[in-house]
Amino acid sequence: MMIMRMRGCCCAIMKPVLAFIVLLLVSSTHAHSSEYFSLLQAYSASNGYAWSRQNNWLSNSDPCIGPAWYGVTCEGGYVTSINLDNVGMTGNLPDTFFSLPQLRSLILSNNRLNGAITSIITIRADTLQHLDLSNNEFNGALPTALGQLTALRTLHLNNLKISS
Repeated sequence: MMIMRMRGCCCAIMKPVLAFIVLLLVSSTHAHSSEYFSLLQAYSASNGYAWSRQNNWLSNSDPCIGPAWYGVTCEGGYVTSINLDNVGMTGNLPDTFFSLPQLRSLILSNNRLNGAITSIITIRADTLQHLDLSNNEFNGALPTALGQLTALRTLHLNNLKISS
């Protein structure tokens, strides 16, 4: 009988602890839901349904919790890298990629993205270190905001139809 009371006591203590853990998990998932929706908008804007590789992009899972989305890397619950080289992206450069607060590397080379590269002005200048937009169909002038990317280490803009 004494053992049963102790079990009841442990359960009474564990319930609030478990509730707190669940609350933390839900709030941490919810805190980055804007990244989830930004990625889904980019997928839709670049005809993601026709990409050659799109593992888990339409899953209901958070890309940073699992299962992993093709080409997306996370650290600390934030999207830090996107590598969608040669997946068959088409359309304009999705602005929503640049709303990811911890994005350090964006590789969208060897696709059929077109239009002007204007959305770069929304990038957080202190985080983006690698940008590869080469071998796409962009046109127009390079945005002056490229010069404001203070953390940028590598920039690849080969084989584009842009002017300086």
